[in-house]
Amino acid sequence: MGRLWIMLSPLLIAVIAGLTASCGGGDSGPGGTPVVTGPQGEVQAAIRQMVDRYNAKDVAGYLALYTDAGLDKRYHLTREEAAIVLPDVIGAPPIAIFRFTQTNVNGAAADADVLDSAGQVASQEQFKLVKDAGIWKIDDYGRLSASNPPGRANIPVSMADFSFAFDVSLIKDGNVSFKFTNDGLLRHEIILDRIPADLNLDEAPKAGKPPAGAETISFLGIANPGETKRMVFDGPLAPGRYVFLSFMPDFSTPEHIPDVARGMRAEFTVSPASPTPEQSP
Repeated sequence: MGRLWIMLSPLLIAVIAGLTASCGGGDSGPGGTPVVTGPQGEVQAAIRQMVDRYNAKDVAGYLALYTDAGLDKRYHLTREEAAIVLPDVIGAPPIAIFRFTQTNVNGAAADADVLDSAGQVASQEQFKLVKDAGIWKIDDYGRLSASNPPGRANIPVSMADFSFAFDVSLIKDGNVSFKFTNDGLLRHEIILDRIPADLNLDEAPKAGKPPAGAETISFLGIANPGETKRMVFDGPLAPGRYVFLSFMPDFSTPEHIPDVARGMRAEFTVSPASPTPEQSP
């Protein structure tokens, strides 16, 4: 855990510290503490195993650690749908567990709150687990995003069938966060990729995989109609070209047409910050 603490940016540390204060401490922290044993240790080990399988893109192993109810709660997907959707989205960016803030076990039921980060996005995840044939499985899920830091532009993004709509003029630099609302009638993914400056998106693949040369900054998940999700970064986005994407298949069609093939993408550019008077030549 000590190495992870060193790697975290100051703002991400502040975000996590704030989340920790709001949930009253926990059983592990920066620098490491004795390993939790007993039933609580088993629950924490199950969640760490889930994260390891996520990062390794082990879809079958990952799905095996969820009940059907847990998959529906986290991804709004059936098990059959998840087997189609998740291979193209899990593992990027990888999840890093920072600490467990609480772990409670009551017989064959348990709950745990986890502070973690995925790429530049920190969050508190809340898991409820059940013991099924001796294996702890995730049965319910919740996620709390960090609050928007003072002075940061919070850009509203309206998702429709099939578009992302936002005022690109509000993006003055990389000091932004995004608030997504699914105003459509269908489920949609929320993915942010950084893409090469010379990439022609019209010629990019329109299946479930990101464009060539893309770097996934955030996979925020899948938004149900009417649902709101926040994307709050640990620091400013680097200058470059970015695109919001949804690869969500339309399971009402035999071809499972992905959203992006119907035009569900929107790009923006983060320009380098203007020099301050002291930096000017």
